[in-house]
Amino acid sequence: MGTDSYGSFQVAKTTGSSVSELMFTLNAAAVSDINTAIKSKTVFVVAGQVSAAAVPEPSTWVMLLAGFAGLGVVARRRAAKRRAAAFTG
Repeated sequence: MGTDSYGSFQVAKTTGSSVSELMFTLNAAAVSDINTAIKSKTVFVVAGQVSAAAVPEPSTWVMLLAGFAGLGVVARRRAAKRRAAAFTG
């Protein structure tokens, strides 16, 4: 039997140049707890897990560096051809 969802809301926090976003999904227990807190005029706390940001795999870094190295080789060859053409021409 699945969990019923009663809606969700998003919270964003800006720190410097980065934005952290959290998405909360409300179920029957959450709605009940919120209603109880409102009726009793108490404070409630939202708890849970926050996953870490994705970190690229080493192979991604290798491909990135290989691509930049390839661009460097092409740029160096083109510059050498331009120098040779200017020298002879």
